[in-house]
Amino acid sequence: MAEAEDPRSWIENEFTPDIAAYMRRELPQALIRAQRQASNAHDGFDPEGIELYVYGTAMSRADYDQIRSCLASLDTFSVVRPEGAKRDVLLVNGKVILPLRVGTKMPKRIDQVRLKRVSPYRQGLLTATSMKKYDHVFEMFKDEPADEDVEHNVEEGELDFLKSAAARNSLIAIYYSSTPSGLGSMFWAPAIFGEKNYLRFTDPRRLTIDDPSTTPLARPKPMPADPDAFGAGERPQTPARLRKPPQPAEG
Repeated sequence: MAEAEDPRSWIENEFTPDIAAYMRRELPQALIRAQRQASNAHDGFDPEGIELYVYGTAMSRADYDQIRSCLASLDTFSVVRPEGAKRDVLLVNGKVILPLRVGTKMPKRIDQVRLKRVSPYRQGLLTATSMKKYDHVFEMFKDEPADEDVEHNVEEGELDFLKSAAARNSLIAIYYSSTPSGLGSMFWAPAIFGEKNYLRFTDPRRLTIDDPSTTPLARPKPMPADPDAFGAGERPQTPARLRKPPQPAEG
């Protein structure tokens, strides 16, 4: 009987160590750049910070552009333009990479999000690329979602996937929360498109800035001293002398 795959090592199962390390390191940086780009667009349109839809729309474009740019350095990176799609599908080692902003904050259950706007065409695309091979390892999806779960808006442009060419077991989501003031939590995980427009994640892994498992700790470079700063000049050298003990008083 074949041994079940270790659910803790899906990253190693899908990517070589070098590619996995690169993605852990560079994906958060790409989202940081996207956040700045979207925040600038939001501030330029709405200085009062009221119209969050401007930020959300800008972020749904910026995350795709920045992630595509960082993944383009990989030899195994490729793109496919489905017929009638607005933009290319991003692939690394044959796996579809989906940038997905879940909203202003991460839901309590980080293993699923509900997509409000999913056309039948895109339902088919998501279903075709679902990462089903890890689903048997997890029991987290048997219960119905709690009533407090939040439905998250998703721009249709984020969900353009290739149905005819993309095989099953090939969807990995890079999902995160953010506001115009900054990024929130970031995760990546194999994704399954299920009933009621739920996108479910198996074994989510947190993405962090300068992941210590892949990025060596760098010592800070010494800062050159400002010659005009207080105490920056040369200190006078005074020769050391022994203090003479006090002499007893005569008398």
